[in-house]
Amino acid sequence: MTGRMGYRLGKAASLALLLAILAPPALAVAETVDLAAVLVRDGGSAPRPLADLVSDKPVILHFWATWCVPCRDELPKLDAFAAELATKGDGDRLLVISVDTRPHDGVAGFLKEIGATHLRAWQVASGNAGTAFRIFGYPATLVLQPDGSVARRLAGPIDWDDAEVRAEMTKFLERR
Repeated sequence: MTGRMGYRLGKAASLALLLAILAPPALAVAETVDLAAVLVRDGGSAPRPLADLVSDKPVILHFWATWCVPCRDELPKLDAFAAELATKGDGDRLLVISVDTRPHDGVAGFLKEIGATHLRAWQVASGNAGTAFRIFGYPATLVLQPDGSVARRLAGPIDWDDAEVRAEMTKFLERR
């Protein structure tokens, strides 16, 4: 009897797990992030809520740091993708945000040093990006829907030179 009862509980748990995995997207709850919880600056203006930069359009948020070795390797490729977006008029749809606590001049200087000329030097000025966006390491990329919900969350470096990655990201940004 105990063995049989254990089997039924296991079978019920397995069924619940399967139903959760197979649930249609319409039943899934969209993950949202608090864009107003983090203030950013670009060196030339007063800090403002990240929400001010993300309004009714799909956007890619990429968080990085100067002390992050994978970030250093990834940023030149991301810069090339930013240049491609700029030629299509979508340069403002990629927000690359440093989580460094060093002065903004150091962040901007770092981007210049690595030749990243198409990345605007946004930096967290106030708030904790890791907490606000549930980021556990850098680099981290969030792809946001026009309503601000998270369409995709990517942890770690991305191969921005990969044609499929670029096509997928570009296609997502074309959703207006």
